[in-house]
Amino acid sequence: MQDEIETAEENAVLRSLALKAVGMTGADIERLVREARQTARRQKRPLAYDDIKARLDAGKPKRSEASRWRRAVHEAGHAVARHHLGLGTVELVTINGASGKSYVDGQVDVDADMEDVLTARIVSMLAGRAAEEIVLGKPGLGSGGSEHSDLAKATEIALALETIFGTSRKHPLLHVKTVFPHNQTATTEIAKAVNKRLEEAYKKALEIARWFKAVVLQIAKELLALETLDRGKIQKCLKSIVQVGLSSSCVV
Repeated sequence: MQDEIETAEENAVLRSLALKAVGMTGADIERLVREARQTARRQKRPLAYDDIKARLDAGKPKRSEASRWRRAVHEAGHAVARHHLGLGTVELVTINGASGKSYVDGQVDVDADMEDVLTARIVSMLAGRAAEEIVLGKPGLGSGGSEHSDLAKATEIALALETIFGTSRKHPLLHVKTVFPHNQTATTEIAKAVNKRLEEAYKKALEIARWFKAVVLQIAKELLALETLDRGKIQKCLKSIVQVGLSSSCVV
């Protein structure tokens, strides 16, 4: 019985360390363990859990509770929208991955060539910002900024739908980048069409965040406490989401 308890405790410790190492490469982990072992050796004692934990936490930025909560709400919004829209299984959500990054990870098991699926992806990309607006009153700056941001990725997909995929609402048979590579009038028209797609998608993201606010809050609270949720934990939180019942304007 005692052996079983000790094994369970060891497994819990290893799982905790594994979740803290989310996003790191095998080489990163090998280097980290080596450094932790060197620290223990200098102090003439066995390697301990706290040695590895300290090394895992050392390279991550320190954030205020307000910042951590906003990140938790943001990622919870992504997870909820992705699950509701059927964009694949959410495998992991973290607000403190490698280098302190926050993200949702999982398998995408849908046809990415369909317009409605790409539109759903835009909605899910904007869902973090939407969750912030619904829960916190207004969105922060985290969804925009770099070319790898949520806003940038959503805009890139919306632009492709309007210019190269044959799904433009006004000129569906026109490959705009080929015909109008430097035409200002065409550029302005495209910008308006892209922005309209983004506004419609954001409206849907807001509806999802509002409809499933309780689930967003549940996941955000778990993230605030644990920082990283694995598949089992996140799926347990998401199971209360039913794929029907949302207003028709929010069904992509």
